[in-house]
Amino acid sequence: MSGAYIGALSCVNSPASVGPNIGTTAINPITSGADLANFSVTPVNGSYTIDPALVTATGGSGSSTYDGASHSPSACLVTGAYIGALSCVNSLASVGPGIGTTSISPITSGANLANFTVTPANGSYTINPALVTATAGSGSNIYDGLTHSPSVCVVSGAYIGGLSCVNSPASVGPGFGTTTISPITSGADLANFTVTPANGSYTINKRAATWTTNPNSKIFGSLDPVPLTTGSGSNFVASDGVTATYARVTGEDVGTYQITATLSPTAALANYNITNAGALFTIGNWTLTGFYQPVDMIPVGVLNTVKGGSTVPLKFNIYAGTPGPTTERKSLSDVLSFQYQEFTCGATGTFEAPIEVTTTGGTSLRYDGTAGQFIENWQLPKPPNKCYQVRMTALDGSHLDAFFKTK
Repeated sequence: MSGAYIGALSCVNSPASVGPNIGTTAINPITSGADLANFSVTPVNGSYTIDPALVTATGGSGSSTYDGASHSPSACLVTGAYIGALSCVNSLASVGPGIGTTSISPITSGANLANFTVTPANGSYTINPALVTATAGSGSNIYDGLTHSPSVCVVSGAYIGGLSCVNSPASVGPGFGTTTISPITSGADLANFTVTPANGSYTINKRAATWTTNPNSKIFGSLDPVPLTTGSGSNFVASDGVTATYARVTGEDVGTYQITATLSPTAALANYNITNAGALFTIGNWTLTGFYQPVDMIPVGVLNTVKGGSTVPLKFNIYAGTPGPTTERKSLSDVLSFQYQEFTCGATGTFEAPIEVTTTGGTSLRYDGTAGQFIENWQLPKPPNKCYQVRMTALDGSHLDAFFKTK
């Protein structure tokens, strides 16, 4: 109530209260007083506005790891200074079972919903891929000419669902070496997993084997035997068909020569650790017999006392092997040399330079077919009380020695 003079006038609002719903209500003044008739009252209406309550409806959220099942987000919530009887539910009660992020919308309801301004806030639910490891098989073996399978491929993790894996390759070999084995994973729900592959390996180790070469021999002057020798393998795989060819160090002098075994086929040999020592080939001496009477040969080193200047027949035989008609050598070229050297009688180690034997009696080295022996006539030096060693050396290097003293 307002004016220059209002006396006992008063007024009240009509209506006295508004609400509770939103909206603007006109408020009329109602004037009263004992002397109301003395006034000219101008009514001025008021108004009262109830604005909508501001609330937020937030959809549920959450996350989990794929386990083949569906999952429920957290509850939908209505928040604000005053929410009355409002409530909300998630647009999706559950999500999954597959991986991914799903948007969850709030759905708000309530008897006085019209009196609220609702701000919706979507939530989200994420199902993450399950973490698994696919481990390929491994193993080892010794080369045996066969292929071999690694141990089984295994999928492991907190949840593996229907996943399985196989080895690639499924088998290895037959040759030696180490092969990487990769896992190949499969399953209807494979897309819902993060698979960490773990390679395996399979090793085929070389096989220990031995090739034994047999020693062989011949007598000097004869041809090498054909084949040169024989040999055999131990612990080789039969299907590899390992064989050997043989060769020896070149040489025809009496002595020993290394025989080398060369194995084949080369491709198969790579699968082995081979002990292949080879063997020795021996070229043996001829067999010498003599000197015969009148020369004494027993005991060894006996001195034959002979008049100085006299001629001594040195008789002997040469055999290429065990003495016998088939092994006897009769060619003069089979005798390499005759030599003699003087030494101090009764002492050893004091010798003069060798001197070639000079034959006498109108003869030289010959093979006597009637007697069946070689003969060399040797004339001793004339000085008395001298000691000599006479040596016949055969073509193979073997020799006969006789000892003489002049008188």
